[in-house]
Amino acid sequence: DDISHHSIQISSATEEQSAVAEQLNEHILSIRNIAASNMAAVEDTNKASDELAGLINDLKAVIRNFG
Repeated sequence: DDISHHSIQISSATEEQSAVAEQLNEHILSIRNIAASNMAAVEDTNKASDELAGLINDLKAVIRNFG
């Protein structure tokens, strides 16, 4: 009877560990997706910053022409 009880406990613990592993996997995938989204946002910000720097240089040139 002890063996049966231990087997049930082991089976239950294994199921719990499997459920936790699945939750961890889901969270890791979510983190990966968020990181990828953040990377895309950083790339967009860098592109916008470069474009703004170009516009600032153009504006400086126009101002110099009036000076």
